[in-house]
Amino acid sequence: MKKSITPGQIRAGNRQLIYSYIYSHPAVSQQDLAYQLRLSRPTVSSSLAEMEELGMIEKSGQVSSEFVGRKAAAYSIINTYRIAVGVHIHAHHITLSAVNLYGEIIENDHRDLDFINDETCAERICDCVKDFIASTGYPDERILGVSIVLPGLVSPDGTLVTYGKILDCTGLKIEAFSRHLKWHCRFIHDASSAALSELWNSDRYPDSIYLMLSNHFGAAAIVGGKILYGRHGHAATYEHIRLQKTGGETCYCGRKGCAETLLSVQSLLKGFPEDLDTFFANVRAGKKEEAKRWKKYLEDLAHMIRIIHLSTDTDYFLSGDLAPYITQMDVKLLYKLIEGSIPFPEENDYLHVGSMPVSGISIGGALIMVKNFLNHAM
Repeated sequence: MKKSITPGQIRAGNRQLIYSYIYSHPAVSQQDLAYQLRLSRPTVSSSLAEMEELGMIEKSGQVSSEFVGRKAAAYSIINTYRIAVGVHIHAHHITLSAVNLYGEIIENDHRDLDFINDETCAERICDCVKDFIASTGYPDERILGVSIVLPGLVSPDGTLVTYGKILDCTGLKIEAFSRHLKWHCRFIHDASSAALSELWNSDRYPDSIYLMLSNHFGAAAIVGGKILYGRHGHAATYEHIRLQKTGGETCYCGRKGCAETLLSVQSLLKGFPEDLDTFFANVRAGKKEEAKRWKKYLEDLAHMIRIIHLSTDTDYFLSGDLAPYITQMDVKLLYKLIEGSIPFPEENDYLHVGSMPVSGISIGGALIMVKNFLNHAM
């Protein structure tokens, strides 16, 4: 027998509708909520009273009206009602970020820490997380959860690292962290986290490919505004496409010639005793060796994009550590290089340089917690 919807479920559904509308339309009146959502005034009034008592929303001034008389109260959400935390694990340090319900950064931090896949290291990371959360000044009950971001493939439910060669953490379970933390925890792949950060700031491209041009090369596919994980959890692992058919450097996967060995920042700077700022200052100054290396990098990147583009005609974001250094001249060269190997004409309108901040990967981890809350706020 089909179960009927209970009055409690109806009330919860109405509250979710009202909260979502206020989130998207700050400073809205009770009357407008009732009109826009086709709900009765008593239903809206009781829901607002309940959410106000819980600390989810607040009166934020008054709504101006053309009519004479008392102005209606304007409601907005309290953006710090819940806080989300992302922790990006690198080989030798961790980056921590806390954001509010609008994805605005509350606090960032960087801690030196050599990652080792053992219980002691996991506990040290958790101690850093607890210290970081305490530094925000928000009580424990406001924390939505903690996303552990790392360079490895994770299970769709975020509980297991299924492939983690870079940090040697294949098989790592989320329990290694959640047993030390009182909040909900989950893993997320670093490229997926970077893509979420970009998507949050630019939702005009719900179907797109994000290429993470950072210390390691990675990618993520966005379909319908959501990360595509694939049937086996490894969608868009373009870093293991072999761009060099013979010879080449050995990838961490054990094969030679993978895109990782050509498109990572490590590969770009190999043999150059300088950081990205110095490297690109020399590129723009016309220094022969750096300019030659950068041109070769763009040729390899164009080759990578061409391979994907022939099967996935969509938008592409060039994000990660290299994004701030990519100029419009570089993008024009990429189009020219791609065009030379595409058999049909098309407009040069599909490459976009990412704009996420330096801590964007840890922020993306926090944002997945925020998105989940907003989808199930009540």
